Amino acid sequence: MYNATEQAFLFKQTWSGISKNHYNSATPILSRVNKKYDLTGIKDHVALPLGSAGGIGGLTNGYLPEGGSESGDQIEITAKDVVGVAVIDRKAMKQSMSDKGSFVRFTQRPVQKCVESYDTAVNILWHGDGTGVFGTTASASAFSSGTAAQPVILFDTNFMERWFPKNFQFNFANAGNTGIEDGLFKVLTVNKANRTVTFQRISGTFDLSSGTNANSRKVYLQNMFKNAPMGLEGTVMATTGTIYGVAYDETSYASYQYNAAGAPPSVQMINQVFSQQSVRVDEGNLPNMILTSVEIMAILRDIWEPNKVIQLSPRDPSIKDAPAFGIAGLSFVTPEGKEIAIVGDKHCRKDRMYFLNDDTMYMHHLPDQGWWDEDGRVFLRVSGRPFYSATYGGYFENVINIQFQAVIYNIGWAVS
Repeated sequence: MYNATEQAFLFKQTWSGISKNHYNSATPILSRVNKKYDLTGIKDHVALPLGSAGGIGGLTNGYLPEGGSESGDQIEITAKDVVGVAVIDRKAMKQSMSDKGSFVRFTQRPVQKCVESYDTAVNILWHGDGTGVFGTTASASAFSSGTAAQPVILFDTNFMERWFPKNFQFNFANAGNTGIEDGLFKVLTVNKANRTVTFQRISGTFDLSSGTNANSRKVYLQNMFKNAPMGLEGTVMATTGTIYGVAYDETSYASYQYNAAGAPPSVQMINQVFSQQSVRVDEGNLPNMILTSVEIMAILRDIWEPNKVIQLSPRDPSIKDAPAFGIAGLSFVTPEGKEIAIVGDKHCRKDRMYFLNDDTMYMHHLPDQGWWDEDGRVFLRVSGRPFYSATYGGYFENVINIQFQAVIYNIGWAVS
């Protein structure tokens, strides 16, 4: 018979490693980005190299040229909290105390779904702008049908249906986007063709079915109002302002951006990006991965020669059995002769191709990312309910050095 303390130990022993492996291999970005567990305090600073070293010239009257060094800056990052909670029925948990096998089988499903949902959310945030916004409702008549308890909401034309998985929970911003309305809404169904989501209001009083309450509202992942880890939209797609506290500068702190103006993807577009990047950065800092949407991947399959395979394996060397990423026929040889993988990501915006140097992309964490076990306890009683909860996740910030990244956007992806 296992008691609660022994169950907590068994839980960590069984699931901590498996959860970590999933975190390090679930998607192309999570597989390849550098993960560091080095943050301390509320805020931290990370060195950001900018420009070249200089110090080059001729001899003047026998004197050497003035020496130089690489310029740089310090970016300030704040760890954002991203956590998932698995709810476990207390009675069933007690019934599983008979032996180790029963407990492992009982916890497998809630652990799996919590970790999968967590990694899905983290991957979507990697494609976001650092605000936690997952979508914006239509400007007029956003409430399509339904009731206050179960509204059907129309989204704008930038709607990403894969950013609204079933059972994910969201907050709606107020009309001025200065705060959150009193209500938490869970996704029930998504209609891709109509750009609508059917929600269930699970707490609060905000009525999306009343008047214009649903119109032009930012929709945030729950409890993440303007406080999410930074993503590609907020960095590689930036054209002004500050990024991590450093001012955007077209010559020394900017990504290369190519507007396809609705044209379908082509080899010429990709060649253009690599030609520009080879001028902007040193050869060793050129992109080593092309990340795009599954829609563009489908078009590219008709361009590349068949039966050609190049794969990306997880960066973590301890993961030996995880599947590599890459699809037959989708690789690209750069003008320098280097072959790199083209990989699809279902959470990537449909009109995008990102050219990423994953050696310059990081996730900086506070220590102890994973299953929370404060005071040796993994399972905490849910007040007033016959459940235990187990919390997974932690605190981190994504850091992307935009100088070494590029993007093609506004690609025509719709197949007629």
